Amino acid sequence: MSALVSALAAGPIAVCDGIGQTNATIVNRVSRADGVLLKPDMPAVALDRVWLGDMVAGTGDRSQSMREISTTHTTYLVRFESGGLTTNATETWFFVLGWWSNPSNNTLDTFDVVPNDVVSGIQSNGSRHHKMVVVKPGYAWQVHWNDLEKGHPPELVSFGQKICGSTGNETLPLIERNGYGNYTFWRTAPVWCEDCAGAEISFLGERGKFISMSAQRVTLMTVSCDSRGMQDPVLVVEFIGMKGEHVDLMYQYGGDIDTATCVVTGDGKGKMMVFVIGGSANWTCE
Repeated sequence: MSALVSALAAGPIAVCDGIGQTNATIVNRVSRADGVLLKPDMPAVALDRVWLGDMVAGTGDRSQSMREISTTHTTYLVRFESGGLTTNATETWFFVLGWWSNPSNNTLDTFDVVPNDVVSGIQSNGSRHHKMVVVKPGYAWQVHWNDLEKGHPPELVSFGQKICGSTGNETLPLIERNGYGNYTFWRTAPVWCEDCAGAEISFLGERGKFISMSAQRVTLMTVSCDSRGMQDPVLVVEFIGMKGEHVDLMYQYGGDIDTATCVVTGDGKGKMMVFVIGGSANWTCE
């Protein structure tokens, strides 16, 4: 958990283990192979609603003051191609961490994060923020990481206003932890090519990294919804890293998650492309 909090702080990270005792797996979750740290756009800050709870909490049950909930984000200028025209739009990937314990409270304390909790102060781009998908954590995030390392994909849930006539803003539930190092970590991604047939696509980021979307890894994204069923890619993700580094990039199409394993080329760059033909998505790398 210390490594995760350090990554969300967007600052330097010091490896403090003794010589020969460093856990390379944890170090790998916060950096590229060449040691460059993967950072969000800004340090994580507490949710406004949590601060408000601190101010109004009385002398009795102070469960709100016990809550430790913070959020940060990474934004990109994504290129959209449609009808021969190219437009740019700012898209945001959010990170939400919750961890706290309140031994004075006899009931399990919970908190539901709503879309307005995370988008406050973030540049909105019309309907682009009205729906997001979320990588769903297990109650013990360590178990979730082990699942990823064994090749089991994470689950997805929706977050934000639904489309196609359905209603409601789904929340990100956070639950009081009952052990050292237990926490819940949510990561969101925008949805593109929305329709009522379930043929929407999202780029979820790099698998196995705490900050799965970072400017230190991804340099450019292009989305072309008109390319579904054609020979042109629907999603192109360009990235950087160390020569020969293997980069696992996750995306979802129609609710199904896949991971593309690409290799950084000699010029320190790489490219992942997702094609949708015959109703299914496939990837290739350059």
